[in-house]
Amino acid sequence: MSSERTIAVLRRDWRLYMPMLCSGLFAASLIWIEVDSGSSTAFHHGGATCLSYAQTECPVFFLHLRLLVFPVCQNFDYDLLWSPNRIETGTCAMFLVILALAVIGWRLRRRFPVGSFGLLIFVVLLAATSSFVPIKDALASAAKIMT
Repeated sequence: MSSERTIAVLRRDWRLYMPMLCSGLFAASLIWIEVDSGSSTAFHHGGATCLSYAQTECPVFFLHLRLLVFPVCQNFDYDLLWSPNRIETGTCAMFLVILALAVIGWRLRRRFPVGSFGLLIFVVLLAATSSFVPIKDALASAAKIMT
């Protein structure tokens, strides 16, 4: 879709997109207020900074991927240590591999739609807890988060 056509569509349907944008910004601000004031985030218990949490989540992604493909040595609480507050080469390499997997999934979406959907939905579903906003437990299972 060309940029002129995109702009024409946005101008034509602005009554639809403006409430969606305002609602999204309002929801994001409410989520940020909850994250900032909640006791489940690491902002308030000294466990990790945003940088160390994001670096810790790169190996966690591959652990989730291994558990998906080869589900042995499962544990309810892995007691994972936080990454240090500095940029590490291994973590950067893992992040680049995660990005490459997402790009490969997107590029192959027409050729292998089911496989691409599976890979992309795996990444999207992990994004809820595997981001840069720290929570108390870096490798928390869904059952543990809900309790």
